[in-house]
Amino acid sequence: MSQLIAKKKGSALVFVLIIIAGIMTVTIGAQRLSLIQFNQSAREEDNTFAFYAAKSGVEDGLLRFRHQRNVETAENKTHRFDVTAGISFDEIAANQTIETTLGYKPSHQYYDLSIDYKTTQIGDFNFNNNPSPLMQDDELQLTGFPNDTVYSNDYFLRYAFQFVGEGNCYSRGAFVEIQQVVTTTTGQTTYSLRRAVAEPNNRVDSLGTNLPIATGSNLSSYIRIRPYHCNVNYAFVTATSPNSTGGGPKFDGLITNITATGYYGDTKRTLQAKVDRKSGTLIGIYDFNLYSGTGNIAP
Repeated sequence: MSQLIAKKKGSALVFVLIIIAGIMTVTIGAQRLSLIQFNQSAREEDNTFAFYAAKSGVEDGLLRFRHQRNVETAENKTHRFDVTAGISFDEIAANQTIETTLGYKPSHQYYDLSIDYKTTQIGDFNFNNNPSPLMQDDELQLTGFPNDTVYSNDYFLRYAFQFVGEGNCYSRGAFVEIQQVVTTTTGQTTYSLRRAVAEPNNRVDSLGTNLPIATGSNLSSYIRIRPYHCNVNYAFVTATSPNSTGGGPKFDGLITNITATGYYGDTKRTLQAKVDRKSGTLIGIYDFNLYSGTGNIAP
């Protein structure tokens, strides 16, 4: 009888220990879950603060564009601003990390702002990823070609057009009129016209007869593009010779890119606004972190 009682007591003790172990496991698991949730909440909060810092940078860039259409930051430079303290660090090297900022505090919001509108190429010569088509009888103007004090070599403009519209553009005699305005070495202004006529494949490419932009001291002030009888997709690139596919200097890219990276704690967020330079219209704001270039914020 005593052995039976001892066995019952032993079994009860084992059962109690199992229950205690189970309670401890649940408690530790709950604590771990709470810690994970806390860390996740902290990261989300940091992410939100970084996002709003980047948004402040975009607003700064849009304001600068409103006052000066040709505003830009120097190449490989960025404007840094401490949002929390209201301190501007002006333009610094674009690769300078946020932690090296004078008086850096992880509890402060910062943003880096870069603005550019110049490019060596507009559009894709395979017409896979191009701007919206230029409608027939509408006009596109290219400007911002550097003079010989900025770029000393001669350079040219390669262009290509893809004619699009109802029916066959080639059979309708579709063409693009290219008006070139040149300032000569004597200070005179000359005008020249060139027609890019649709070929049987409804395309035309200047390769081999690229348009001279700067030869000697003569410089094209601007180039006007106007399509007739069809709409056109277009592509342009500055080139080093009449038969070159590129390698020339930058010119006005028709769009101002405003890129702002916001920082808070260990988190950063990057937003980019695109503005149509002709109309001043905000095309969209894009979140690099979420969609890698897919617009998700309404203008």
